[in-house]
Amino acid sequence: MNGVCSYRYPPGHGDVFPSLMNSGKLEALLSQGKEYVFVANSDNLGAVVDLKILNHLINNKNEYCMEVTPKTLADVKGGTLISYEGKVQLLEIAQVPDEHVSLALFLLFNVGYLFEAITFLL
Repeated sequence: MNGVCSYRYPPGHGDVFPSLMNSGKLEALLSQGKEYVFVANSDNLGAVVDLKILNHLINNKNEYCMEVTPKTLADVKGGTLISYEGKVQLLEIAQVPDEHVSLALFLLFNVGYLFEAITFLL
């Protein structure tokens, strides 16, 4: 991989992007004319492909989209978005020491699914 996507997945989540690439699945999808992948956590039973979101990505030439929602007191686990080295990145709360976890610092919650352009993963 070119290193571009290594910051977009947290450890312990199956390393889905490198796995898709190393298995040849990304190349196979591209050869079938596919342009985007939809990835959802296996425990997110409500995840469905929303064609409006996919069309928005295509029409605006976006390479990556992750749904987030405001974090609440019930959202003690899960990822949030941070700005690091000039890039928006996913940070899993498991990567943050307990003394630094705060709703004031982590306002958003990753709902566990995303769209990504296949060419962006290569």
